[in-house]
Amino acid sequence: MEGALATEFVPRNAWSLFHGFTEMLKGKSHLLADRTRTLHRVFDEVLGIA
Repeated sequence: MEGALATEFVPRNAWSLFHGFTEMLKGKSHLLADRTRTLHRVFDEVLGIA
């Protein structure tokens, strides 16, 4: 992700990392539901949200 698209991931924080992961899932609808649930679970655990 270079150029203008990369500016969407600044500043570097949990939100930009999450956004980067979800951006990579675009166009992969067959993976979206499971990967999104897993991603939420990991972020919740690491950030102490859950």
